[in-house]
Amino acid sequence: MQNKASLRTAESLSAFSAFAPPRRSSLMPTKSSEAQLVAAMEQMNAALESNPSAVTDLKQLRVDMLAPVQERENRSSQAGTVASRMSQSEAQTDTLGATQAADTEAESQLAFFTSVLESAQTDKTYLRRFDALMRVRVRKGVPRAVRVKVWIALASADPEAMREKYDGLIATNTSDSPVQRSITRDIPRTFPKHPMFKDDSSDGQKALFNVLSAYAAYDHDCGYCQGLTFVVAPLLIQGMTEIEAFSVFVRLMEESGSSSSGSGQQVARTFALRTLFTPDMPGLHLLLHQHAELVRILLPNLHAKFTHLGITATTYASPWFLTLFAYSFPLTLVERILDLIFSEGAISVMLKVSIVVLKKNEPLFSLMDDFESVLEVLKGFGTLLGVFKGDIEGVIQEIATIDGVINDALLADISRSYFTQKQITSTNHLEIQTLRSTVAALTMQNAELSRDKQQLSATLAAIHGDHVKDVQLLKEGLESRLESALGALSLERERVERLELELMEAKRVIKGLRGFNTVMGVAGGH
Repeated sequence: MQNKASLRTAESLSAFSAFAPPRRSSLMPTKSSEAQLVAAMEQMNAALESNPSAVTDLKQLRVDMLAPVQERENRSSQAGTVASRMSQSEAQTDTLGATQAADTEAESQLAFFTSVLESAQTDKTYLRRFDALMRVRVRKGVPRAVRVKVWIALASADPEAMREKYDGLIATNTSDSPVQRSITRDIPRTFPKHPMFKDDSSDGQKALFNVLSAYAAYDHDCGYCQGLTFVVAPLLIQGMTEIEAFSVFVRLMEESGSSSSGSGQQVARTFALRTLFTPDMPGLHLLLHQHAELVRILLPNLHAKFTHLGITATTYASPWFLTLFAYSFPLTLVERILDLIFSEGAISVMLKVSIVVLKKNEPLFSLMDDFESVLEVLKGFGTLLGVFKGDIEGVIQEIATIDGVINDALLADISRSYFTQKQITSTNHLEIQTLRSTVAALTMQNAELSRDKQQLSATLAAIHGDHVKDVQLLKEGLESRLESALGALSLERERVERLELELMEAKRVIKGLRGFNTVMGVAGGH
C-alpha cells in the first residue's frame, strides 16, 4: 500500500512539474511565467476533477507553491504572484529540514491563498476555475490570517454592495419586537464562555444581535430561528465585521447562485441553508432523511442498533445540522468544517462529517445496550470526538476517505426517493383527508337524519296520542249513543208489546161484539 501511495505521489509530482513555470532568480514574475503557472494549475485541477484521489496529501502538490518569508514581507511593493513564489520556493524547500516541514507547509498555504485572493479580485470566475485544486488546499486548513477573506471570496459575498441595505435594515430595528426578543434570549446561550459573547454588553453580543435582526428583516419569510446564532457567531469570531458577516450569512442562506455573464460558469456556489430554518423546515427534514439513509447504507450494524433502541436522526442530528456543528463541536473543528462548507458546499460536508463521527464511534456504540447511554455520547462532543484524541486533522482525513462514497449521485438518488415517497405520502394523505371529509359529511348527514327521525317519531307519537284520545272519545260517544239507542229500543219494544196486547184485546172485543151482533140480528128476525 505504501509503495502504491509513493508511486501515485511521484506520478502526481511528475505531472505537476511538467507544467510548472521555470525557475527565476528574480522575485518579479513575467507574464509568460504567470501564464505557465495558470496552465499548470489548470492541468492539476483537471487531474483532480477526473480523479479526486490523485492527490490526497498536499505534499504531492510540491511545497514549491509556498512563498518564502522574504517574498511575503515584500509582497506589497513587489506585487509577487504565485509563479514567482513557486520558482523561489523550489530552491528554498530543497534545503528545509524535517523540523521545518510544518512551517514550510503553513507558509505554502498562506502564499497560495494570498495569491489566489489577489487574482480573484479581478477575475470573479477564478476560484471556480480551480475548484478541485482549491478543495485540496482548503482541506489542509485555511490560514487564520486570510480566513475571513477566503470565506468571503468562496461564498461569493459582496459586503460593499450590501452595506446600504444593511444600514437601512439596522436603522429600522425595534428591540421590543417578538423576533428581537427571541434573538436577545438566545444570544447569551451562544458560546457563553467565549470572550466575545460572555458579557451581556459586549461588542460581540451587539454585533450578533444586529446581524440576526437585520437578516430577520431582510428575509421576512424565514425570519429568525433558534440555531442561527451558532451559524453567525463563528463568522464574527474569525474577525468579520458586521457587514461582512451579514453578507456571508445571506449567501449561506440563499437557495441559488448567480452565473457569470457570458462565460456560462457558475460563479456563486449554492449553500441553501435557508430551508433548514423556514417555518416548515423542509430542508432539515430532507437532510435528516439523507443522513438516516446514509447510516442505513454505510453503517448497517449501527443502523440496526439505533432502530432497536428507538434512536432516530432527529434525536441527535438536528442540533448538528441547525448549528453547523457549532453547538456540539469545539470551535477549532467548527472552523475547519466551515472551511470545507465554503469550499465544497454545506449539505454534502455536513453529511460527511456526521457519518465520519458515527463511523469512528461505532465500536463504542456496539458496547452499549440502552437508549440513554448512546444518546449521552451523541449529545456530548467530549465523548463523541474522544476517538480522535484531539486530532482535528484526523477528522478531516477521515472525511476524505468517504469522498468517493458520499457523492452527488448518491445524494441525488436519496433525494429523489425521499420526494417520491413524500409525494406518495402526500397523495395518500390527500386521499385519506378526502375520505375523512366524506366520512365527516356522511356522519353529519346521518346526524341530521337521526334528528329528523327523532322529530318524526315525536310527531308520530303526538299524532298517535291525539288519535288514541279521539278514538277513545268517539268510542265513549258511540257507546253512550248505543246505550241510549238500546234503552230507547227497549222502551219501544215494551210499547210494542203493550200495543200488541191492546190489539189482541181489541180483536177479542171486536170478535165478541161481532158475535153479539150476530145473535142480536137473529133474534130480531123472529
